[in-house]
Amino acid sequence: METPSPTICKKTSRRNHTKSRSGCSDCKRRRVKCDEAWPACSHCARRKVSCSLTRAKPLSLEGSPSSDLSHSPNRRHVRSVFEAILMANYSPKSDYGDAVMPYDTPKFELSRLSDTNFSSLSNSRDQELMHHFCTLTVHSMSTRSDVLHIWRTVIPQSCYENDFVLHGILALSAAHKAYLLSGNRQLYLNLSDYHFNIGSETFRSQLSDEDERKRNQKPLFLFGGVVIIHILTSTLRTHNSETDAIENLVRLARAIKGFRVIIFSCLSWRAMTDLAALDSGSRPFTSKELAFQTKDVPPGPENFYEKATLGLKDIVNTLAACGVFSEVGMVLRWLYFLDADILSDIETLQPPALLLVAYFAVILASMEKTVWYLNGWGDAIIRQVDQLLEEDSKERSMFAWAKQQISRRIP
Repeated sequence: METPSPTICKKTSRRNHTKSRSGCSDCKRRRVKCDEAWPACSHCARRKVSCSLTRAKPLSLEGSPSSDLSHSPNRRHVRSVFEAILMANYSPKSDYGDAVMPYDTPKFELSRLSDTNFSSLSNSRDQELMHHFCTLTVHSMSTRSDVLHIWRTVIPQSCYENDFVLHGILALSAAHKAYLLSGNRQLYLNLSDYHFNIGSETFRSQLSDEDERKRNQKPLFLFGGVVIIHILTSTLRTHNSETDAIENLVRLARAIKGFRVIIFSCLSWRAMTDLAALDSGSRPFTSKELAFQTKDVPPGPENFYEKATLGLKDIVNTLAACGVFSEVGMVLRWLYFLDADILSDIETLQPPALLLVAYFAVILASMEKTVWYLNGWGDAIIRQVDQLLEEDSKERSMFAWAKQQISRRIP
């Protein structure tokens, strides 16, 4: 009886292959070869799952700006705008653009590309700013739940389709971190200026186009608010300098006036019902409503300064009635209703106008503890007015009260 011969097994050699430890996390988990394609490997793209390589690819600002910026997700228009920023060409393209942004924003200079701190900007840095916005900045923007809903939900949703709104909230988030982290203030101020300049380029161009204004009413309104807050953060850049406070206040007033002109002349509230809480009560009166309200009403003060003084009194009464629910818009609206002649007097540093501004600074200072981007405004204005008023002037004696209120504040 023959015994079966044992099966001879031939040893096969393994196919040579290169090993890599930089594949995506999903391929590592499934133990399959990752082709490391970017922004998503072929396996993740085929299975329609999120690929970790999308988040891992850095956005470098060193070397050639066109190599990385042109391929980064959510940065479709960054390359052309980036080149425009390097050219530092920010002349207004229309009356509307100039109305909201009546001054040159800080430029993103070519020399910053070699800055070791700024070269760390990447997609992960943007994610850091977005996380900070959603977890901290949002809650610092208001005490009202309806307004917080807009900052927490409506505005981030607008970023999905509008890159310039995304840049706007990243700029706002970076400015907030600069306020909180004084040790890294310059880094985050650079990031804030970088994102703001990119967003403002698209903002200006869309304001100059009638079709774009009609099509993008909501994002234009949202970024207009970012412009105003960006001006308010100027004290972080000037270190509360008493030489720029009045000039910054005039810029702020012109931006607010221009912004609201655009709201009433270009934008339709019917298309922005979910943003109504941001501008509650700002609807212009109809002719019938105006006639009814002015009927049998004695004429008001003819003097512009008297009107402005009564406006300050109304603000104080409103803030006292609202208490902890006071909003910064209640204070800034005074700048919108400020007469053009008074604004001109403020710009030319006339003593009566400076006294009016000093009293307004006391109101601003009272809100600094709850509104972070107002920090330093009251002190800076009072210091500059103190330097400008003559010792023997009648305004000096009335200014003493405002100066005393600022010095009495609990730090």
